[in-house]
Amino acid sequence: MKCVATSYHITVRCTPVVHEMYSPYSAFDNNPIYYVDPSGANSENEDKSDLNDKKKAAVTGAAEGAVKHVKDTYDKNGSCGAQCNRGVNHAFTTLTGSNELKGLKANEIYDKLPNSDNFEEVEFTEVLDLANKGEVIIGAWKAKSGSGHVVMAVPGSKGSGTWDYEKSSKIPQVMDTGSGMRSSKQGANNSYGKAKQGVVLLFIWFLKIKT
Repeated sequence: MKCVATSYHITVRCTPVVHEMYSPYSAFDNNPIYYVDPSGANSENEDKSDLNDKKKAAVTGAAEGAVKHVKDTYDKNGSCGAQCNRGVNHAFTTLTGSNELKGLKANEIYDKLPNSDNFEEVEFTEVLDLANKGEVIIGAWKAKSGSGHVVMAVPGSKGSGTWDYEKSSKIPQVMDTGSGMRSSKQGANNSYGKAKQGVVLLFIWFLKIKT
């Protein structure tokens, strides 16, 4: 909102700012990590390169924080069991403020992603570039029995090796807190074996504003 003081009066009259796509009572276009709102009017993009750097730093920091959280909370006895869902949820909530994945196991996250209005599926070859723009992307594989596996893409250079039995120049880096894994950055092919790679789903997060 913007407040305009009328001349010679103590009373302040507040009038809502007209936003093109959002509620007149929202600030930062509901995304304070990505936008600035110096005037109280429509939010503004910062310099694109600076914005990407900030987003990348935020994703990297959230991944590192999630690994530390898992170690501090679940590895007290020296264990390194499967905590991929908790690591992803911790990083995701840190970055987005959303509790959409809270309490879900890996298989449940797999089922949730394609049915959420706030996620959209992306191709494997897109993930490296999107992650290096600081986008929030989750990879998920569903097990027919037992636990599936989820990871979060992080900024970084391409991983080496193959994906789905083929050499790829687009292997992204991911955070992985699965069984035996406590890595804030490793090649996605180190998280998913060849038999799983062809059926991993990848989803980018965005906040859909309901009108």
